[in-house]
Order: sequence, then C-alpha cells, then structure tokens
Amino acid sequence: MPELFGRRYSRAELLERVGRLEQIGGIEPCVLAGGLAEGVRALHVRSGSGLAFTVLPDRCLDIPKITFNGRPLCWYSRNGIVGPQFYEPGGTGFLRSFTGGLLTTCGLRNFGPPCRVDGEDFPMHGRIGSLPASNVAWGADWDGDECTFWIEGIVRESRVFGEDLTLHRRIQTRLGGTSLRIENVVRNEGWRAEGHMILFHMNLAFACLSPDSLLLVDPLSVDPRDDEARKGLAEYNRFTDPQPGFQEQVFTLDLKPDAAGYTAAALVNPALDNGLGLRIRWPKEQLPWMVEWRMLGQGEYVVGLEPVNCPTIQGRAEAVKRGTLPTLQPGEERHYDIDVDVLVGRESWQDATVG
Repeated sequence: MPELFGRRYSRAELLERVGRLEQIGGIEPCVLAGGLAEGVRALHVRSGSGLAFTVLPDRCLDIPKITFNGRPLCWYSRNGIVGPQFYEPGGTGFLRSFTGGLLTTCGLRNFGPPCRVDGEDFPMHGRIGSLPASNVAWGADWDGDECTFWIEGIVRESRVFGEDLTLHRRIQTRLGGTSLRIENVVRNEGWRAEGHMILFHMNLAFACLSPDSLLLVDPLSVDPRDDEARKGLAEYNRFTDPQPGFQEQVFTLDLKPDAAGYTAAALVNPALDNGLGLRIRWPKEQLPWMVEWRMLGQGEYVVGLEPVNCPTIQGRAEAVKRGTLPTLQPGEERHYDIDVDVLVGRESWQDATVG
C-alpha cells in the first residue's frame, strides 16, 4: 500500500477520499511555450510523496528536471529546454541544446567529442538525445493496492543506406514512491553490424552539491581522462564552492559490484535535511563503467554520474583505434536498466553504494 502523509492507504481508502487520483499524484501532459522550448511536448510526473520530475517525448524521453519536496536535485543548463529543430550536429553544437537535467541520453553510435571515422562525421555525444519519440504512451496501473505511473516510447536513429537503431524506453515510479526506474532496450533493426556507444548523462547539482557533499562509490579504479583531470584525482569524490575559471575534470570509474551484480553511485549533501541526495544503481554487466564529470564552475556547477557501455570516453574514433567499440549484430538488442533513488536522512545513505 502506498504511504502518503504519514500513513498507508489501501486503494479503496485512497480513492474514496479524492475526486481523481491526480489530486495526489499522476502524469500531466502539456506543450511548452516560449523561446527555444516552443511546442515541445512534456509530461510532468508527481509520485504524491514529494518526488516530481519531467519527461520530454520530443527529446528522447529524457528527464530535464527532478525535485524532492521542492528541492532541485539536478543541474539545469542556461540553454533550458531546446526543441529538436534547433539541434546543431556540427562540431560541438551539442552544447547549444544541452539541457543537462537528470538525464540526457548520448549515443547511439558515438559519445564524447565529435570525430570522423571512415569518411563519416560523428557529432559530439551522438544524435539520439535530439530525436523525438514515437508511440508515446503513459498511464497509471493498479496491482492490488499498489499503483504504478509509467511512460514509454520508441526513439529511432536511422538513415537511408545507413544505420537503423531503436531505443525503447520505459520510465516508471510508484504512487507514494521516492524512486524511479528507467528501462532501455537498444535494438539493431538493420541488416548490418553497427558500432554502438551509449552514455547516460545524469547531472546532479545544487541542492545535492555543496562543499559538504560526498560522492559515495566503491571503485576498483579511478582513471583521469587527461592532465586537467589528474590535477583533481585526489579530490575526485570531494567538492568546493563554485570556482572562477574551473576547467572540467573527467574520470572513468570501474565500480565494484554487489552480490546481485549491481553497481551504484550516490551524491549526498549531509548538511541538508540531515542528508539529502540521489543514488543511481544499475547492473554492471549492462554498463560496466561510470564516467564522473566534475565541473565546479560558476553557473556550471554540476557533477555528472554517467553509466557507459564503453571505457573509451574520447569518442568513437579512439574506440575504433583501441579496439573497444561495442557492436550490435543485425537483430541484436541490449538492455540498460537504471534505478534512481532519493536519499533522505543519514540512515538512507550510509550504505548507499550497496544493496
């Protein structure tokens, strides 16, 4: 039974107290207006217990905002929400429409910097995050006294004489819940093998991020991307106030799995609400590594926790060179499941990297 306002209610007890379930929680569709967000479809989700987030069908069913009891948990870039028609594929044009948010999906054929491979240009962080979903549906399903709010759809990255990849995504949370689950299935619908790179760009920030905050991980190794990252290697899991002129530091982490084969990472601010944070958790077999994006600049004050399927974060050209590029055969599919949990109170995060 869902717990709401300090007590548990059966389905019957709950529904006899409201006119519609949306009085407590649910999914509200809308179309955004104004500026670069004009016409973008959005789905606002409320669990009924303080968790709220937004899903964008016109941007890969990504999640630009998440709050808990009104407190923002992710970074929202100066670009805001940008419609797919304004995406710039050339060079680093990705940065002109990068919203940040809880989730920006990168791939499906490249993540990292733009590059050129066998005469083909691959844009920064790939194209999938700029593409609208089709077959979008949402609803609320009761199973006994439990109610699940869900959203799903399919995003297709394809071209004539080229790739044909699909991403089927389902996002769900429970009535009364403080967590959400993001299920992804990438399938090669074409007739040739395709190199496949995917990165889940999850961007945690104020109020989770402060000089008091802790990155809770259990790493087997932490590898800096470059000389700039090496400067911050000793402090990869600690943070400061926003710094003028800060240069991004990027690390690849090989995280230790728990007994169930899951790895996890959490960012917690112990100074807020006796400890407020967010944890992400996923099967290591699906996404063997995590990238940490440590960016402590002014206005760009964010820590990215980014599960990936490829250890070479310098882009597809470098992955081809090193022989680390994952491949999807015709008809083959890969599953990527990520759980996101709000952590409130010291007891909730002391063991946040396991279980």
